[in-house]
Amino acid sequence: MIREQKVLSPAGAAPVPIPPASIPVWALPIGLAATPILLTFLAYLPSLGNGFVNWDDPQNILNNLHISSLSPANLRWMFTSLDGNYWMPLSWLSLALDYSVAGPTAWFFHLDSLILHLLNTLLVFLIGLELFKPAEHGITGASPFPFIAAFLSALIFGLHPLHVESVAWASERKDVLCGFLFLLGIFFYLKAAGRVGWKNWRLWACLAAFSMALMAKPMAVTFPAVLVLLDAWPLKRFKTSPHRALLEKTPFLALSLLASIVTLAAPASYSTVENVPFFLRLMNAFHSATFYLLKMLLPFGLHAYYPLDPAVQALSPLNEFSGAFVVLLTLACLFVRRRQPFFTVAWLYYLVTLFPVLGLARIGDHASADRYTYLPSLGPCFLAAAYLTFFLRSKGALLAVGAALALFLGFLTLRQAGLWRTSISLWMDASSAFPNQSYLPHLKLAEAYRDSGNKGGAAGEFRRAALIRPDLPFLHDDAGAALSDAGRLDEAAVEFKTALGLDPRDALAHYNLSVVYARQGREGRAEEELRRTLELDSRFTLAYRGLGYLYLAQGDGGRALEAFQAAAGLDPGNPEYFRGQGRAYLIQGKRNNARAAFQAADQRATAVPATN
Repeated sequence: MIREQKVLSPAGAAPVPIPPASIPVWALPIGLAATPILLTFLAYLPSLGNGFVNWDDPQNILNNLHISSLSPANLRWMFTSLDGNYWMPLSWLSLALDYSVAGPTAWFFHLDSLILHLLNTLLVFLIGLELFKPAEHGITGASPFPFIAAFLSALIFGLHPLHVESVAWASERKDVLCGFLFLLGIFFYLKAAGRVGWKNWRLWACLAAFSMALMAKPMAVTFPAVLVLLDAWPLKRFKTSPHRALLEKTPFLALSLLASIVTLAAPASYSTVENVPFFLRLMNAFHSATFYLLKMLLPFGLHAYYPLDPAVQALSPLNEFSGAFVVLLTLACLFVRRRQPFFTVAWLYYLVTLFPVLGLARIGDHASADRYTYLPSLGPCFLAAAYLTFFLRSKGALLAVGAALALFLGFLTLRQAGLWRTSISLWMDASSAFPNQSYLPHLKLAEAYRDSGNKGGAAGEFRRAALIRPDLPFLHDDAGAALSDAGRLDEAAVEFKTALGLDPRDALAHYNLSVVYARQGREGRAEEELRRTLELDSRFTLAYRGLGYLYLAQGDGGRALEAFQAAAGLDPGNPEYFRGQGRAYLIQGKRNNARAAFQAADQRATAVPATN
């Protein structure tokens, strides 16, 4: 039997009586740790049937030869490449290990990401136990308070739908892997407690976990600042050995600075600071910090993409309110830091860990993203759990709230994970939520329709994307190609001409226009466009192929042969170009040459493609 004990609130307020319990001591922590893990697994279980989506998955996994094997060349690429805007060798290695076991099988990638999320949920519980141990001496860890608060923290973290993007998106392996190593480092640091020092193996383990977290995703650069916050509370090291506490952070800070330099030096696939005024970036950062808090409290209307609307001014009422809220709450936390250290540290942790993704250094055409909250959400999770446990004093109330949270968050997570089942479901949701604010959801939905064989749907979405950004030639190219595939040749020609009006040197638009003319029977105009294509890009293989077929149709074997030979010179492994040469030789009556060309085509058609 556990005797009745008194537990302090997170703020150190009056004690709260905990009624006696009649369960074995060992059963409470095991049951409270296992329950959120089991519930999280059940909520995500249907997502194992999700496929890959057309957002980074093709280039990161499906078409990425660098993860198709663990060859020395591929390992060298993983540890030296800055593809994906980051240096993230451990994330590439994790994907490569999955590929080596199951190939491009989506459920296996999703399973590994889910396992990492379950481990993170367990770590949140274990970290919560350390954080929720009463700060004053004389209150033992056997009290149910830290166990219940840690349980609620893990339940909220594991089941919160804001984390679906990090777990259910195969390409976001870096989020859950970095999260695991980040949390593991915090756990080692807290377990060291008053024994922190380089003679303690836990500090070395903490440094190793942090180093690997940086190798998974550079968002871990805030780790040294998190350790400083933990030194302030609950470890209270600045009261006893402030200089030692700061000196111990030197290697952590050095690694963090190095990772920051590498990340900022990496080529970005999205806008950098030069493209967006600083004041707009600052106000969007305030807005994002408030937006994420609101989504944690009311997790509705979650989408894969939140566009940065260029029409929104920096000094909008919403941005002004967000800025005032963040500044005033931060000042209030600093003011009450002695009486409410738990609240202050949790809020500062949220701001510190969110800082790298607030868009002050780099910003794209998205205003925010659910995946950015994976680690920052821990602060609000711990706060909510602590105060729920403190104010809901009876076992019945805590049980009811825990069950309600599990049902509420579990249902939302189950529904949110379903959006990631296919590319079509993902982008139908985003394009419906933001129909006119960004071309990207329409573009991605159009590509998904095209890949599924829905030519009409693809054409419609490509055109919607082009209407939103009529200044981008490639959108008109895509729209024209989709219209051409759907048999709407006149409309396709208009799109290609629009693209050429924006960029007369667009070789692809000239080529696509030649295809339309050829299908309309206007061979002369088709030849003009193909010639213009080759003037702009002498290595445009398809243009040579197009000329070859035009000349074959005209019975001009000589020029057809020249065109197919030029195409084969650029792409010698393609059997189509040797068949074209064979047909050109037949027109010329050169049967022996034709036979040799057809044999060369057959050899290439049956050749086994080389693998990396």
